[in-house]
Amino acid sequence: GGGGGGGGGGGGNRQQGKNKKQSLLDGLLVLPLSTQSGKDGSDDIGEPYDQQEEQQEEEEGRQQQQQQQQSPRLVVGRNSRQNDRVTFSVARPSDRWFHARGVPGAHVLLRLDPGQEPSDAHIQSAADVSAFLSKARGHGRASEVTMASPRHLKRPRGAPPGAVVILDNQEEVIYGDPERGALLLERAGDA
Repeated sequence: GGGGGGGGGGGGNRQQGKNKKQSLLDGLLVLPLSTQSGKDGSDDIGEPYDQQEEQQEEEEGRQQQQQQQQSPRLVVGRNSRQNDRVTFSVARPSDRWFHARGVPGAHVLLRLDPGQEPSDAHIQSAADVSAFLSKARGHGRASEVTMASPRHLKRPRGAPPGAVVILDNQEEVIYGDPERGALLLERAGDA
């Protein structure tokens, strides 16, 4: 019999491109994030709800749905090979990359469409998940998390998978709360 191993030649390039994108995400943890921050009450506890403001938000939400291809989501690597894939194969220039500072941990990618800016809530969620999925989680308090653009990340020559250098100190430090990260992962698991 013939050998069916490697994917065919010519005609199916468009489909192969789709499959390649999907296969890059295979095995990775992907968490969708809400496009409506504060709706769960976390940002505005005790604030009275203004009906006119609610109607305006609904209209903006409809416009966003029409314009926006995908809501932001987190893509998480949970071992050194997955971390390497998240950082150097999946990441796009429009994304943001997160990692707990000074300790081993997951590489967390906040996926954004080109031109889309992350909300403070999305950045905080990514930092919280990063803190939880690191050796810092056992400390039970907020930990420092690095945020950088994938454009500023480089794999050191000869380094093992998952090793990263941030070029020209192009990073921000955010404090992630491991407990909030655990809750976010728990909620995503229930969905």
